[in-house]
Amino acid sequence: MEVVAVTDADEVRIGQTVAGVPIVGNDDEIERLMRDQGVTAALIGLGSTKDNGPRRRLFELAVSHGLEMPALVAESAVVAVDAVLGDGAVVMPLALVHVGAKLGVNVIVNSGAIIEHGSRVADHVHVAPHATVLADCRIGEGAFIGAGAVIRQGLTVGEYAVVAAGAAVFKNVPPHATALGNPARVVPT
Repeated sequence: MEVVAVTDADEVRIGQTVAGVPIVGNDDEIERLMRDQGVTAALIGLGSTKDNGPRRRLFELAVSHGLEMPALVAESAVVAVDAVLGDGAVVMPLALVHVGAKLGVNVIVNSGAIIEHGSRVADHVHVAPHATVLADCRIGEGAFIGAGAVIRQGLTVGEYAVVAAGAAVFKNVPPHATALGNPARVVPT
């Protein structure tokens, strides 16, 4: 694949470049790019901090235009041959997705993060740099796992929950909750 254009909602950035690729306008440019340049696929270059909603909206916008959303794996990442990556999943440099793991659509496994064997990571989840999701965990849709956090094997992190950076999680985290500290405690959101 060749990256031919970037869109950005920040009008000030139009005309600038990202890694040598021009920012051509906002997301209204998608149809023109498809028609005039033959664009058939997209990559979401937006990460998240706690709220994966903006990234999810961009993914859904691209899909609504009929764009393919391929899974992308950095050269230095390791993905087991039987791991499953959903559409638009991104596995960043030095990350590991182990045997039997399954990532949903639009998941980010950021630099140096680890998804251990048998774990299931639902759609639109962001696993931040150097976080570790140990074996047979279940990470709910839209959850955010902060940098350096560790989720003990066999646990569940509920949908749209936030696990703070550096948290050590030894108990299930309910949906829409925030877990922080070592050992992690759940606080109201």
